[in-house]
Amino acid sequence: GGGTSGGGAAASGKDKAALLAAAKEKKRLEEQSARAAKQHLASVKAAAQKEKEAKEKAAKEARLREREREQLRLKALQAEKLEKAEKQRALERQTAAAARLEKEKQLQQAKAARVAEQQAAQERLAKEKADKAEKQRKIKEQQQQQLAKLRKLREEREAQEAKKANDLKMAAEANRARLEQQQADARATREAAQRKQAEVAAKKQAAAALKQTAKANANSNANGNANGNNNGNNNNNNN
Repeated sequence: GGGTSGGGAAASGKDKAALLAAAKEKKRLEEQSARAAKQHLASVKAAAQKEKEAKEKAAKEARLREREREQLRLKALQAEKLEKAEKQRALERQTAAAARLEKEKQLQQAKAARVAEQQAAQERLAKEKADKAEKQRKIKEQQQQQLAKLRKLREEREAQEAKKANDLKMAAEANRARLEQQQADARATREAAQRKQAEVAAKKQAAAALKQTAKANANSNANGNANGNNNGNNNNNNN
C-alpha cells in the first residue's frame, strides 16, 4: 500500500513538472507571438512613416521646382528689363562717345606727335647708351684679352725662367762634375809628375853623389901627387 502511494506521489510530481513546463512553453510562445506582432506593427508603422516622408519630400521638391521656375521667369523678366535699360544707356553712351571720340582723336593726334618725338629722343638715348655699353664691352674685352695675353706671356716667361734655371742647374752640376773630374785628372797628373820629378831628382842626386865621389877621389889623388912633388922639391932645395 505504501509503495502504491509513493508511486502516485512520484507520478503527481511528474505531472506537475510537465504542466509547469507546458505552461512555461505556452508563455514563451505567447511572448514570442507578442514580440512578432509588435515587430510587424513596428515595420508597418515604419513603412507608413517612410511612405509619408517620401510623399512629403516629393511635394517639397515639386514646390521647390515651382519656386525655381518662378524665380527663373522673374529673372528672365528682370534680365529683359535690364537689357532694355542697358541698350538705352548704351545708345546714350554711344552718342556721347562719338563727340568725345572726335575730341579725343584731335588730342590723340597731338599726343601721338609728342609721343613720337619722345620716342625718337628715347631711341636716340637708348642707342647712345647701347653704343656706350658696346664700347665699354669692347674695351673690357680688349682689357681681358690684354690681361690674358700678359698672363700667357708671364706664364711663358716663368716657364722659360724655370727652364733656364733648370738648364743652369744642370749645367752647373755638369760643370761641377767636369771640374771635379778635371781636378781628379790634374791631381793624378800632378802626382805622376811629382813621382817622375822625385825619380829624376833621385837619379840626379845619385849622379851628383857619384860625381862628388869621383871628384873627391880625383882630388885625393891629385893632392897625393902634389904632396909627393912638394916633398921632392923641398928635399932638393934642402940639398
